[in-house]
Amino acid sequence: MNITLYNTTDDKRKLNKVLTSDTTLDCSFYDSCNIITPKILLEYDSTVFSKNYCYIPEFDRYYFIKNATVDAGGRIILECDIDPLYTYRSAISLLNVTVTRNENAGRTFLVDPLWTFSTKRNIDVKVFENTPFNIRDASGQSANFVLVMGGGYGS
Repeated sequence: MNITLYNTTDDKRKLNKVLTSDTTLDCSFYDSCNIITPKILLEYDSTVFSKNYCYIPEFDRYYFIKNATVDAGGRIILECDIDPLYTYRSAISLLNVTVTRNENAGRTFLVDPLWTFSTKRNIDVKVFENTPFNIRDASGQSANFVLVMGGGYGS
C-alpha cells in the first residue's frame, strides 16, 4: 500500500488547505488500526520527519500527522488523525447553510443564548401643554396619552 505525505501551513479549521512537497512511500498498517486515527508503518526515510499531513488512498481520506516515532527496527510509525474538513471538502462546499454566529455578523434576530445585550437607559420626559396630551388635567373621564418606547438597535 502507498501513502502520500505533504506539508501544509494552513489552519486546521480551513476547508481548502494548500498541500506542498508531496512524497509517496510504501507503507503498511501498524498493528490493528481504525479509519479515524490510523497508525502507519514505514521504512526509515528522514524526509518523513518534515511532513505534517498525509493521504491514505485505501481509506480515501486526508490526515494530520500527530507523531512520528522510530521503533527498535529502524522503521517509522506515523500516528495520524483524520482531517474531515479537507477529506469531505467537496460535499461541504455544496451545503446550503445559515450562519447563526460569526464575529462580523452583528445582530441576526435569531435566538442566540450567547448574545450579550447592553442595558442602556435613556429617560426623556416631554411635557405637552396642549390637549390631548395635557396630563395635569387628567381625570377618569378624560383621554390622556402616555407614550413608552423600548428596544431598538444601534451602534
